[in-house]
Amino acid sequence: MNCILFCTLLIAGGQDDPAAPLTQIQISKLQQVVRNAQHQKDAITADLENRQRELMAAYSEFKLNEKQIVKLHQEIVELQRQLLDNYRHLQVELRDIVGKPGFLRLKRRVDLILNSRKKVKTISESTSDNEPVGRRQNDSTRSQDR
Repeated sequence: MNCILFCTLLIAGGQDDPAAPLTQIQISKLQQVVRNAQHQKDAITADLENRQRELMAAYSEFKLNEKQIVKLHQEIVELQRQLLDNYRHLQVELRDIVGKPGFLRLKRRVDLILNSRKKVKTISESTSDNEPVGRRQNDSTRSQDR
């Protein structure tokens, strides 16, 4: 999920909730943590995509270069680990900044958004599957005949 969503939800939620508004210091810290996490995520993801392209290129050769492939595998796993570490760091910092009440508010808001997106996605998927059934059956029959 996009890191910016967390910050936006917290800031908007904190300002609307008179019981526990976020301070300017908390908002500033949140914005900085989210920006840093997003920047790191983007950099790691770009590196990861490059390594995956290199691995696909290595596998596209008939004669496999085992040393190169093993090295790329290790680099890809390391980059994936870095992505997970970055996300964990964001989550730890978020909890430190907003405390338990702020986090619980955030979790409720995120759950509501995710559930509403699932409903919208399900509805749009079912309406986009309006391809005639006969055509789908003919296509699957043709592939079985081959």
